Amino acid sequence: MRDQTKNISSATVDGFVARRKGLLPRFFWGILLATVACTDTSTTDKNNFTRRDVSVVVTEEAQAALIGRTIMQKGGNAVDSAVATALALSVTMPSRVSLLGGGVCVVHDPVAKKIETIDFLPVGVGENKAATPTMMRGLFAMHTRYGQLRFEQLIGPAEKLARFDGRVSRGVINDQDDSGIKDDIYQDKQIGDPIVAEAQAGLLGAIRQKGVGSLYQGEFLQRFAAATGLPDQSIREWVPIWRSGVTTGLDAGNEQAIFGFAPQSGKTIPSLGVVTKGPGEIAVACILTAGGWFGTGDKITDLGLAPARAVPADGAGLVPPVMMVNNNVGEFHGALAVGNIGQDNDLPGLLNLLIRQRQPASGLSRQDAAGTVSAITCVRDARGTGGRNCSAAIGNQRGGLAITPQ
Repeated sequence: MRDQTKNISSATVDGFVARRKGLLPRFFWGILLATVACTDTSTTDKNNFTRRDVSVVVTEEAQAALIGRTIMQKGGNAVDSAVATALALSVTMPSRVSLLGGGVCVVHDPVAKKIETIDFLPVGVGENKAATPTMMRGLFAMHTRYGQLRFEQLIGPAEKLARFDGRVSRGVINDQDDSGIKDDIYQDKQIGDPIVAEAQAGLLGAIRQKGVGSLYQGEFLQRFAAATGLPDQSIREWVPIWRSGVTTGLDAGNEQAIFGFAPQSGKTIPSLGVVTKGPGEIAVACILTAGGWFGTGDKITDLGLAPARAVPADGAGLVPPVMMVNNNVGEFHGALAVGNIGQDNDLPGLLNLLIRQRQPASGLSRQDAAGTVSAITCVRDARGTGGRNCSAAIGNQRGGLAITPQ
């Protein structure tokens, strides 16, 4: 996964499906929670926006999606929104997302007419099951390159959620039931109960005040390295990897599907997806992971958080985020991020529906989903108006939300 950009054939992708028995037609059948129409006219109302003004946030946990929307309302772009959403998910979905975890994001840059991938998967050192805490450096690097708001503004909402406003999410309760792992702070808690995530609040507050670098040096580094046995030098020197992405044989016409990394078969790793689209065609698709249910499951006593479990460097066991674009004109056509909850996933089947069959996210069947998916698609208006219809969808089992800032 650390290699430079590669092309992979549809045969390679189909092999991935054969090894991981796909969920299609069950998997991507999601429920439509928000649909927005976008045209090239200058007239707008609550259901009709100009093509470049449509903004959407999609993820499977509603509190985090609302924070992503708030960031856009304050002038942030899709990257700002994705970062804030990811940080909020570390509070509301600690079963699969952790401040000590990591992920992979794909960013569509409409100005440069390119797609970039940033790889910050939580990787290990040697046989150690604990991973380097890659999440914050990865999100910070993506924000530094593409964000608009100050990074501290993106931390604040998640910190407030952890200290004061958080509610027990349906997703984390479902994850506990699925995994059989019960986190101590959720003992005797029901969906919707108030929750104070003191460990996340404390770490987010320290990062807001001292900067992301405080995780990779000084007292925190010493405590983390001592508890996990990871070499402090490897933690200090770790940096995320930028690359161009991976193309596939599933392209159609001028539409190109670009993976965050080449799909690899492997033992399914719990993960969660985030997709955001801002004004001007900029879009982001991320998969986030703690490497296992609640990371390693062994909390560091004086931190109150468990390290992430190390994942394979090539992403085996994870489904890569995907961006669909027409790079000839820098136009966004769709994005999806598939979250793993223990089942196999048919990514090529999803792409076949969305690219070759031109199915909008909102037009898919409402059958039960065996996994989780966040998706945005924009397709040409069949009436020949020159406009596009954009829709957003979220898998229907986990209580997620697809929402626009308007």
